[in-house]
Amino acid sequence: MDRASAMRRLRFLWWTYTVRGTDLAYLEVESRFGLKTVYSLGRWVLANLLALAFLTVFVLIILLQWRDKGAPILLVMGTMFAILLAIGIAFFAWSMTPSR
Repeated sequence: MDRASAMRRLRFLWWTYTVRGTDLAYLEVESRFGLKTVYSLGRWVLANLLALAFLTVFVLIILLQWRDKGAPILLVMGTMFAILLAIGIAFFAWSMTPSR
């Protein structure tokens, strides 16, 4: 199998995320405007894990505040950020799954 057939792409808004091959040595992020960045695997994993950890703590703090104060807006905010966290986890899992 050549490298061109072993690519996976995900388009989100004006960004294209490309994972090449099954070695997962790097990930390319390219915009429609021509900006292209290549991340090493370690840098990609570290950035995603730190972002997901921060978002998890943020969701927990919001939901604990809702439990203490009972304000409905805190429940709405906590739910919105929890959905964003689930999307982030799914995207990270997708980017780490090797292409066929």
